[in-house]
Amino acid sequence: MNQLAELLKLSNLAYERRRPQETILCQTVEENHQTVLAALAKEKTVPYFIKNEFEKFLKCGILSEGFIRVHCPTCNHNLIVAFSCKGRGICPACGARRM
Repeated sequence: MNQLAELLKLSNLAYERRRPQETILCQTVEENHQTVLAALAKEKTVPYFIKNEFEKFLKCGILSEGFIRVHCPTCNHNLIVAFSCKGRGICPACGARRM
């Protein structure tokens, strides 16, 4: 076993998948983003990147929207990691990585 695997085993660290659909922010955006976009559209055209940011945020971290299976040959453990939106607008998980 290599040193990293030993350290992870000793430190009791484990990957825990985010569940964005259970957060208040995601639920609020999902329930209200169409209303907000419609209200903005009444005053002027809504830029494509704003609509795109909402759509990407709602798919971020959701397994049904895409994932990758990661295998550790050292400990023979498998993980499923959901794709992220990589957005910087409203996604706290992806926006925080770029700061």
